[in-house]
Amino acid sequence: VRGLVQAVAVPVTVKIRIFPEVERTLAYAKMLESAGASLLAVHGRTREMKDASMHLPDWDQIKAVREALSIPVLGNGGVRHLGEAEALMNYTGVQGVLSAEPLLVDPGLFASRRVGFQGKVPALEAIEMAARYLELAKTHRVHTRMVRGHVHRILSPWLAEYTGIRNRVNVGRNSIEDFALAVDELKTLVAASGRVEPRPVSKEAAEATNRQEREEARRGAIEEQEREAH
Repeated sequence: VRGLVQAVAVPVTVKIRIFPEVERTLAYAKMLESAGASLLAVHGRTREMKDASMHLPDWDQIKAVREALSIPVLGNGGVRHLGEAEALMNYTGVQGVLSAEPLLVDPGLFASRRVGFQGKVPALEAIEMAARYLELAKTHRVHTRMVRGHVHRILSPWLAEYTGIRNRVNVGRNSIEDFALAVDELKTLVAASGRVEPRPVSKEAAEATNRQEREEARRGAIEEQEREAH
């Protein structure tokens, strides 16, 4: 970190996970601050606690880091909606919040209209969000690999039911226009069904969708590594 701070003209930020012992976490955080980090993001779970469903983030450790440092601190972990983001900031005193997986499912997680929102995004709204996301992706020239993964996460419950649309999203080097056409067709199919929620799918079908999402993530990581190598 110190070498990077000396080598670049922009602020250097760092993200860490906590240690089991708060003393080690604080020592590590202070070391990074001393090395010149301008901002520190702290994930409230250890490196071993990868399964968020099994381990709650330790907000007390995040709070301890915030109180020990003079640089801005961001909190991360367990933020599934705006209400939890506000709760994390209020409890720990951090200057901001990070969220990863929940934002992939709900890109509108931090929208001002979500103040007080505590539940799951309506399934029909997810389709509208996917369409809006594709408009932004086209404007800002997002790589189609990223687009495919995001469309999958936003529409996952619907794609588990409408497998024809899912296959179109998965196959080939789709353009953003191709993704938009698939989302439009999904919107038409859902409207014709008269339902506002996707049908429950079997465990096997859900696992198939999850496997496809994991494979897409793996393939995307490989493509990214190859692109960076050149």
